[in-house]
Amino acid sequence: MIRSFQSLKTQLNQRKNFFVTFGFRSQQKKTLFTVQISTPGIIYKPLEPSMIGKALDCVGVSFCNDDNPFTKAHSFSHTQWGMMSSIFVHRAAESQLSFVAINKETGNLEGVLLSEDWKLPPPKLYHQLEDWRPVRAIFNELHTRYKSMRPRIEYGKVIHPLYFTCVRPESRRKGIVTALWEHSIMAAREYNYEKMVTEASTSAAASIFIKLGFKEIASVSFKDFKFEGQNLYANLPESDFGRLALFERQIPSDLY
Repeated sequence: MIRSFQSLKTQLNQRKNFFVTFGFRSQQKKTLFTVQISTPGIIYKPLEPSMIGKALDCVGVSFCNDDNPFTKAHSFSHTQWGMMSSIFVHRAAESQLSFVAINKETGNLEGVLLSEDWKLPPPKLYHQLEDWRPVRAIFNELHTRYKSMRPRIEYGKVIHPLYFTCVRPESRRKGIVTALWEHSIMAAREYNYEKMVTEASTSAAASIFIKLGFKEIASVSFKDFKFEGQNLYANLPESDFGRLALFERQIPSDLY
């Protein structure tokens, strides 16, 4: 069980080779494509190991507020979000599938989009975070429902932008999140992925995905979900946090 950020950092250092071994195409350091998407004052780059600290801060700032149903229900702090997401950010930094939005003037990361192959199992350290057990449970239920509909997914066929996609609150509504998604879709096309799946826990996120061509495939109602007999999400406002949903879209390709 992990109880502190320092103990998590120690275990990550001890398992340095874990991310290299399981990070998707971690040995392929190449330029994926030339992008034409632009946002004033922002540049977009693949996530690299040197950016991990800033990426974790971006995730923490973006999610530790009442705009997020899990923070609202469990009172997760910036540190808790950092501890949990760091396990995935370290792994994502070993591939060329994740992207960041960098402020040209300040060098700050204004947005992050983490992606990995759907078939890649969750990091072992993730299961040691006791505070996140209810969250893991509802995501597991959602993924189980999706897998029952897509039982024969092969490695290299479905790319999974993780739940941690975010833009800092003060930088939202400037086109950054859409640009990040467009970069991700182009990367998926470069690597010949056929589909992309992602999760939404708010009506606002669901609306963005629909505009980007996603369709809702599976969902779990917050008000009906129970963890160890308790309905931890019953008090969430249904207008904003009705369900945790999984969305899917086809990746455009010259092959079909």
